[in-house]
Amino acid sequence: MRIAHAKPCAPGPAIARDIMNLAASVRRVAETLQIWRRRAQERRQLLAMSDRDLCDIGITRVDAWREANKPLWR
Repeated sequence: MRIAHAKPCAPGPAIARDIMNLAASVRRVAETLQIWRRRAQERRQLLAMSDRDLCDIGITRVDAWREANKPLWR
């Protein structure tokens, strides 16, 4: 008895859509993580600034501290 081998078939439209949705979700997560990383870096730089530099940009040391201690998602 001979067994017929099935030909590999292309993914159906539902699978292709699911893959595209997954790729978009992964991209959004990566973008969010990049934003959070940049915020953390900017907040560290803000804390490292002198009082004179902070005054030049119009904020106080307390303002800088408040900004630096916000959660990354804010």
